Amino acid sequence: MKKMTNQEIRESVFFMLLSFAEYCDKKGLRYYLCAGTLLGAVRHKDFIPWDDDIDIFMPRPDYMRLHALLREECIKPYYKLKSGVMGNSVIPFAKIVDTRTVAITKFNDLDNILWIDIFPLDGVPSDEKKCGRLLRKANIWRTLFAYSVANLGTGITKWRAIAKMPLVLVAHMIGYKKCAANLAGLANIYKFDESVYIADIVWTVGKKDRIKKSEYLPYVDLEFHGHMFHAPTCWDQYLKNIYGDYMKLPPKDKRYSHCIDAYWKGDLYEK
Repeated sequence: MKKMTNQEIRESVFFMLLSFAEYCDKKGLRYYLCAGTLLGAVRHKDFIPWDDDIDIFMPRPDYMRLHALLREECIKPYYKLKSGVMGNSVIPFAKIVDTRTVAITKFNDLDNILWIDIFPLDGVPSDEKKCGRLLRKANIWRTLFAYSVANLGTGITKWRAIAKMPLVLVAHMIGYKKCAANLAGLANIYKFDESVYIADIVWTVGKKDRIKKSEYLPYVDLEFHGHMFHAPTCWDQYLKNIYGDYMKLPPKDKRYSHCIDAYWKGDLYEK
């Protein structure tokens, strides 16, 4: 195997995004840049300089249709869809992975192939207090899931590794299957098409995720790494909700990456 450079890692995940976006447009599937990828598009027109992953939102109906389509065909021969829906992953959302790669991550043993993340958007209550309670529950289960698959004794810093150890042990006892099942249950309470508000329930950061569907779904195109991709019309409000003053760079000690070592299985790379 040949070790990949940081630039090759970025190019690999970018071409997954490009192929995925072209496939969605061809099939009439809605997708949106989100999280750090959307922030990168707005602030840098590219990857956040210290980041190396791709984050995508899909409305639940499109997310499920994507699964149905990819059971019968593939985006490219070497790209594979992994998710709990497909029955080939323990995670509560989906990943497109590049099967020509091997990835070694510091924090868990799940991400062993380079990937892009695809998160479903689900309906949430119009009542703000009810929505807050739902997303708080989801955030607890999301945190427990992350700890349930975390390697013991690992963390962004030595002190964080030590501090989170009790919660990691508790989460391992609960088990990732129970955490994922609870997240799936919460995500399916309110139907996407019948809801006024939507949110990323399965990987929520809490009540800040709640946003009005009619303001989110119309898309605009934003530049990312030299190409145009779909983003929500209300991208500014979304980024303010999640990051606050998002155009301000975080301090250096808050600039986290995924700590990936990646390798090509062969010596040649075909886009």
